Amino acid sequence: MQVTADYLPVTPDEVPVKKTFTLGSFSYKFEFKYNDRFDYYMCFIYDMNDNLLYTAKIIYENDLVHAVVNGLDLDYNILPFNIDQVFSTYYLETKVDSSNLDTRVKLFINNPVFV
Repeated sequence: MQVTADYLPVTPDEVPVKKTFTLGSFSYKFEFKYNDRFDYYMCFIYDMNDNLLYTAKIIYENDLVHAVVNGLDLDYNILPFNIDQVFSTYYLETKVDSSNLDTRVKLFINNPVFV
C-alpha cells in the first residue's frame, strides 16, 4: 500500500534556508537552521514583512506550531513523521536529525478535521 501526503520540502543539504510556503490562504516565510553540536533542527516562522512570529525546535511526532500566536493563522498541523511508522509494529524514529530529515522523516502538512 502506498500513502501520499503533502509535506514541506526541506533537505539537510540546503539548511540554513528560508522558504515561503502558502498554507491555505496565508503565506509565511519558514527559516530552517541546524544545530550541529546537538544534531537537531529549528524552525523560525515569519510573516511576509519578515516579522518573527514563532520559533520551535523540530521534534518528532510533535506539531511544529504548538501555541496560539497573534498573526500566525495556520489551519494546518505540521508534523515531523516517518510515514512508514504507520505500517510498523515498532518505533522507526525517535527524533529529527541530520540522518533522517527528508529521507525518512518529512514535515507533513495535515488539515485536521474537527468533529
